[in-house]
Amino acid sequence: MSRSDPVMKALDSVERSRATGDALRETRVSEESTLTELLKESPFQQLFDLSCTRLERTTGEVEIVMGYTASVERSPGSRQYHGGAIASLIDIAGDYALWAMLGYGVPTINIRIDYLRPASDTRCARRPASGRRAGP
Repeated sequence: MSRSDPVMKALDSVERSRATGDALRETRVSEESTLTELLKESPFQQLFDLSCTRLERTTGEVEIVMGYTASVERSPGSRQYHGGAIASLIDIAGDYALWAMLGYGVPTINIRIDYLRPASDTRCARRPASGRRAGP
């Protein structure tokens, strides 16, 4: 991760002190509107029209909504979300839930998704997420 990337700095909200090199200073984003702004700064995430509808820092819970647009459609006219868009929503929501709980972002190590049926005929996909376990 590049320390010069303003999005990652805001998401991680942890900066190494230049004086000591290892002291941590933490800042918190506490409002859904601020998190929604951060979701829209990533070029990849802009494909998904994401917004945060709930942020509970004390419990590490977030709810991310993905609007239905042509960029997430499985095939033209199908009105079905592409599986990759659904997987991205799950991954992004999970990352933000851990970020809300820990105060900094972490990479996804492993993700498995079993699709049971197509997500279709909806104006948005909603993914609540909470951190179950942080660390080894």
